[in-house]
Amino acid sequence: MLDLVLIGQGLVDYFCEENGGIIKKFGGVYKKCRVPFKKIDRIITESKIMHRNIGGCVTNTAVGLNKLNRKCYLVFCVGGDKKGTYFMNNIKKYKNIVPIVKKCTLNTGVVLTFIKKVDKRDNHLSLYNHGAANNLELTNKLKKMLPRSLLYISLFSFSEKKYSNLFNIMEYAKRNKATIILDAGGIAMISQRRLKKIIQISSGIIANEKEFGYLKKIKSELAGKWVIIKRGEKPVEFYMNNKLTLRVHIKKSKEFVNSLGAGDAFAAGFIDKFSKGKSFGVAIKNGNTCAAHIVKKISANYVSR
Repeated sequence: MLDLVLIGQGLVDYFCEENGGIIKKFGGVYKKCRVPFKKIDRIITESKIMHRNIGGCVTNTAVGLNKLNRKCYLVFCVGGDKKGTYFMNNIKKYKNIVPIVKKCTLNTGVVLTFIKKVDKRDNHLSLYNHGAANNLELTNKLKKMLPRSLLYISLFSFSEKKYSNLFNIMEYAKRNKATIILDAGGIAMISQRRLKKIIQISSGIIANEKEFGYLKKIKSELAGKWVIIKRGEKPVEFYMNNKLTLRVHIKKSKEFVNSLGAGDAFAAGFIDKFSKGKSFGVAIKNGNTCAAHIVKKISANYVSR
């Protein structure tokens, strides 16, 4: 069984009721907009907050693994502000998550998600600023953890201009025979040149249909890689060496509320089984089970606080 090392963004998620036409103001549905911290803080004070969580896709996956009683190391960076304190106080409540934290003078990353129900679909707008989230480095402590581990990292972490330290972590892990799985979230924010460089040293990628569209543009780089495509209510597809080799049907949830966090829950279920040596089919089926659980409420991970 592989040790699990999750590297990503320590963010604070705010879930807000749509009001004042803010979704329309920022350009519509299913959109992400980077916003300065001063504006984010002002929007928070003016909005009706339904709840807040610790978040970031890799953090959400770590919480999912905790729910499955799997120990994992979560490597992240937060600031010394109140949001950073909130994140630290809450991550410590999960007995199976070992936090490997770096603190810095930058603001802790924040995501505001506005949700509006339209024709039984969940439309949402996310305003964000990653702040300190990607300010990570290859420390001696991390060097001891990475060999022969399973490393999970999100492409969101490479969306900022300064990403070389994260790439150094991946290269070190690869040299030391780690299995590197990428979450394709944030792929639209990355140049093809940078994306090719990242994918070359990965083992496999978890993506949705839209993200898969970007991967198709660099199809030659996927030789020797596996790719899992999450397709909503349609069967999950598994590609190996650019060839579709498996489809896994999903069980539709009768209590659907919101799709936020479903991909992160899927990743937790998949990683749990895959790291234990189970087949891709078994691991994907477990991912589907976890995703079906999270869509029953408005939350990006298993626990709302």
